[in-house]
Amino acid sequence: MKKTYLLIFAIVLGLFLGCAPSTDTGDYSEPDKDITGSWSVIRVVRNGQDITGMVDFSRFRINFLEDGTYNFENYLPFVVSEPGTWSLDNRQFAFKINFQTNSQQTESLEFTFPIIDGKRQIQISGSPGCNRNTYTYLLQRI
Repeated sequence: MKKTYLLIFAIVLGLFLGCAPSTDTGDYSEPDKDITGSWSVIRVVRNGQDITGMVDFSRFRINFLEDGTYNFENYLPFVVSEPGTWSLDNRQFAFKINFQTNSQQTESLEFTFPIIDGKRQIQISGSPGCNRNTYTYLLQRI
């Protein structure tokens, strides 16, 4: 009987000690999304159909610069057609990327920042020009 009480006491004591509040004060906040750098197109989908193979996107680059501007190298059809400035709707929890061209036209497009196969990617979706066509570009940092 004594052994049973001792065993129960040990279990209860172990539960209390095991559930002690954590002293870990680490910062677990969401980091800001950093998209600065040069990005290449790895996939393009138009209205649900993959059209990547129809156009050679291998030389196309979009460069997001630290000063909030963007430009292109070897331009091909993209959701915006002119260089300008970029911004995210929220640096930590971004759902939109805003492009303001040098001619003051602003495009606010869907934005995600997934990690696929261990590599950070950008996915931008929108309907430039014709609303019947929706394009989704998957970009990878070079």
